[in-house]
Formats: sequence, C-alpha cells, structure tokens
Amino acid sequence: MTPRPQLLLMAACVVPIFVASIWVPGLRVIGTLLNVSLLSCAIVDRLVSPGLKWLRVSREVSPVLSVGAANPVLLHVFNQSGQQFVVELVDEYPLPATSSELPLS
Repeated sequence: MTPRPQLLLMAACVVPIFVASIWVPGLRVIGTLLNVSLLSCAIVDRLVSPGLKWLRVSREVSPVLSVGAANPVLLHVFNQSGQQFVVELVDEYPLPATSSELPLS
C-alpha cells in the first residue's frame, strides 16, 4: 500500500531535525519523539485505510477484436467499503494480441 502524501511530508520534516542533531545533540530526543509519533501515525493510517479486498474490477470486451476499428472495452469498479477511493484505470491489450487468420500479402 502506498503511503499518503501527508505521511511522506511528515517523514520529510523529521529529516532536517536529525541532520541538525549532528551539531545540536539535544535535537536527537526531539527527532526520536517525532519518529515515534510518525510511526504511530503510519500504523493508524494503515489500520483505517481500506484494503484492496474491498475493491473489485471487472472488464467487459468482445471475444473478437477488430483491427483498425474502435473496440469498446468496459471497466467496472465496485467499491464495497464504506470509504471513497480515487481510482485511475489503465487498460492494455490482452496478451497475446496476435491473430492466426490474417490474410498474407
């Protein structure tokens, strides 16, 4: 699962404190406390994030595809969780995308 941008931003904010702790040793304690709070936030984020088991995707396409013609493909996304998802769908040609009955010239 990909971490949320807010969690990555929090992690990036802790790094300068640890770098500064090279010259100011007292910052190590603050950096460690921030790391513990960051870990706590990551655990809570993981627990409240919906799992992929609640997301179903199906694909409808004709068994025969025409070369050079528009072939409609329907992608259905079913969200069975109580939370909203932002979904980006990308469809690729099915493998193998060949034909044994093309006319030879």
